[in-house]
Amino acid sequence: MGTYLIKLTFRSDALPGSGEGFGSVIDQDIVFDDLGIPYIPAKRIKGLLRESYEEVYQICKNNGSAFCLEADSLFGKPGQQSESPVYFSNLFVEDYKNIKNILKKLSLKFPSIFNRESITEAFTYLRQQTAIDQSTGNALPHSLRTLRVLKKGITFVGDLKIDMGSSYNNDKNKNTQYIKNCLYCLALACKNLKRMGTKRTRGFGEIDCFLADSSGKDLTEEAITWLSGGNK
Repeated sequence: MGTYLIKLTFRSDALPGSGEGFGSVIDQDIVFDDLGIPYIPAKRIKGLLRESYEEVYQICKNNGSAFCLEADSLFGKPGQQSESPVYFSNLFVEDYKNIKNILKKLSLKFPSIFNRESITEAFTYLRQQTAIDQSTGNALPHSLRTLRVLKKGITFVGDLKIDMGSSYNNDKNKNTQYIKNCLYCLALACKNLKRMGTKRTRGFGEIDCFLADSSGKDLTEEAITWLSGGNK
């Protein structure tokens, strides 16, 4: 099974949202670990990349390219008997393990300073919004909402694995080609992903995303060469 890295950096503040609130205080919150460090769930990044890849696939199809695989063969579909060959992990802040170990030690030594709330505030801030009555210019009753916003500049990293045995079984050459096809399709999907979260048309959630090999090398250029037929 080949292992690669997804790197995603927020170029603007973002409202990734967990789909859940936090009690009666926050109407839309972010997903955090036990210390209060934010992360992006695997299911979320998989859904975003599938949506991005469907755009890539349509462009390839319209331009007569025969290299791109169908989305279902990469991401799977409900009810299929076999598993999809691509596995996604959660995306955590860069150098997550080291940061978490340091914060654990600090939280034990200085609990009044380093606690879940203060750690969360290092990565996020709260933003409030309300709806306005267009005829009067006043705020509509019960329309105040409090949202948790992720600060720009944070990079998240996670593993992407491709199962080398899920396609052509014992045919090594076909397996290698299949993995390469999967890899470059996913690299294009990552590069095409430009925004995530809510309010994406209002300046929030701008991202840079790319797929890298185990050494951290960006695979985008190789994927573009492959797409043009230069690396079959």
